[in-house]
Amino acid sequence: MRPSFNGDCLVNLMASIETACGFDPGGTRTLYPPLQALSAEELGERPRTVLFVIDGLGFNRLQRLGSERGLKEHLRGSLRSVFPSTTATAVTSIFTGTGPL
Repeated sequence: MRPSFNGDCLVNLMASIETACGFDPGGTRTLYPPLQALSAEELGERPRTVLFVIDGLGFNRLQRLGSERGLKEHLRGSLRSVFPSTTATAVTSIFTGTGPL
C-alpha cells in the first residue's frame, strides 16, 4: 500500500509534532499537512510529547491486544507508512519529517 501523505501517513504525524513544537523552517511551516487523527493544536496543549517507535507492530496486532496492555485504550486510528515501507526509510522520515522522495 502506497502512502497518501494527505493526513494519514507517518510524515503527517511528524508534521503535527513539528508544528506543536513550533518548528517553522523559513516561515513555511511543514512540508505536509498535520495528521488528521491528532492535530498539532491538541499536541501543543500537552506539556510533553513522547514518540515510541515499535518496529513491526501493526494496527491489526494492536487491535488484538487486550485492554490490560495499555496501548489499545489510547489507539486513535491507523497510520500508513512511507514507501518503500522499510525500517530504514521510515526511521529516516521520522528523523527528517519528510517523505523518502
